[in-house]
Amino acid sequence: MSVRTFGSSSTRRGESAVWDSLGYIHHHRGDFREAIACYERALDLTRDGDRFNKADTLNNLGDVHLSAGDPAATRTAWSRALRIFEEIDHPGRDQVRAKLRVHDHPAAPPDRSLAAAAPPA
Repeated sequence: MSVRTFGSSSTRRGESAVWDSLGYIHHHRGDFREAIACYERALDLTRDGDRFNKADTLNNLGDVHLSAGDPAATRTAWSRALRIFEEIDHPGRDQVRAKLRVHDHPAAPPDRSLAAAAPPA
C-alpha cells in the first residue's frame, strides 16, 4: 500500500485521515493486523494540536483490538481516547466511557440453576 508523505501540516492531517480510513476498511474486512498498522500510522501523523482526530483514531484502534481479541490493548486505546475527549470536553467521551464500562464489567451469563429452582408460574 502506498501513501505519499508530505511535510505540511494540512497535508499531514489529510494523510492521517487517509490512514484512519484505510484502518476502518481493513477492520471491517477482517484484516485486523493491517487495520492496527494503519491506525498506528494515522496516530504517528497526528499532531498534538489535532486532539479530536487523535482521540477518534484511538477509539477506532480500540475497536479493532477488541475485534482481534486483545482486551488489554482495547482498554489502553479506549482509555487514551477517553482522556483526550474529556480534556477537550467532547461528547465522544460518553460513547468511549460506555464502551469501557461494558468492557470492564461484561454482563454475567444468567444463572441457570436459579431458573431451574423457581416454581412454574
